[in-house]
Amino acid sequence: MGFMLDAVNSSAAERLGRRMGLSFVGSMPEEIRNAKRLKVQYYCPGHCGWHISGQTKLFQTLRPEEIGMSVNERWVMQPVKSISGLLVAGEMDIHRFQPAFSFCKDCKEHKCVKRLLLLENED
Repeated sequence: MGFMLDAVNSSAAERLGRRMGLSFVGSMPEEIRNAKRLKVQYYCPGHCGWHISGQTKLFQTLRPEEIGMSVNERWVMQPVKSISGLLVAGEMDIHRFQPAFSFCKDCKEHKCVKRLLLLENED
């Protein structure tokens, strides 16, 4: 039961990040969206070439303690199923990269590849 609930929560967090990106693009004036064919991707520490230790700098900058979020010395957030990251808007080319960072060999999920495929097929 615990494993199933963890999987559901993880999936929901992924969907939330994706929906935030789509909402961000949808809030832009149409002429900007169409002129550049903007794609928005969310990037978070631990994925897409951003080492999980990036949580420290992100939390120092955003100060989410004000809304009850924290990060420990191992970069684990509380509440556990929280998401952090950045939305990056631009043409598709800025989102393309090879997952060849030093820590990619230890990755078992390859979410960055799945996210890129979703972004490529969007429209």
